[in-house]
Amino acid sequence: METLALPRIATSVASGYARRLLDPQYDRLGDAEIGQQLRALPRGEKRTLELILHTVGAVLDHTMSERGTARKFLKDVLADAPSELASRLMNGGNAYYGVTALLELNDGELEAFLDWYDGADERWRNTILQFIKRRTAVQIARILRLNPRDRNDIVQLSMRREPIVPDRLPWLDAFTARMRGEEP
Repeated sequence: METLALPRIATSVASGYARRLLDPQYDRLGDAEIGQQLRALPRGEKRTLELILHTVGAVLDHTMSERGTARKFLKDVLADAPSELASRLMNGGNAYYGVTALLELNDGELEAFLDWYDGADERWRNTILQFIKRRTAVQIARILRLNPRDRNDIVQLSMRREPIVPDRLPWLDAFTARMRGEEP
């Protein structure tokens, strides 16, 4: 009987987690403009792209070395990507985002969304639509449970392009000064 190769087992477990964690990224890619454009292609062209993706996956699977844990991890994750992408191409993502996600809300949640939307001016309505475009029904429902002020704050924070963390952190400056033996 062969002994257990714990590093290989640990690598397989880690790559399984990595593949699961990449799932939402594949969904986001599928829901991005390029994903929508690819899904809108005629059926024959989508099948051709699917064949290409599966061929790339097979080539990666058969040509990449598994010597070493890092290589095995990389091979496992990369070999899985083409079939995940092909699945999104042919079937769409697993979660609905944006306006489609609104249809998955219950009546109370949908009414709360419509009240929020109707009470907004034109500029803020556009901001709300941009916000929900990247949200699932579960995420939208969670936001709708907040009071209107907190809801709007969350939307504003999520739409910011600059980092929210300040450039300087006073506690870090004081700690660094102490480490150097200086007075903060």
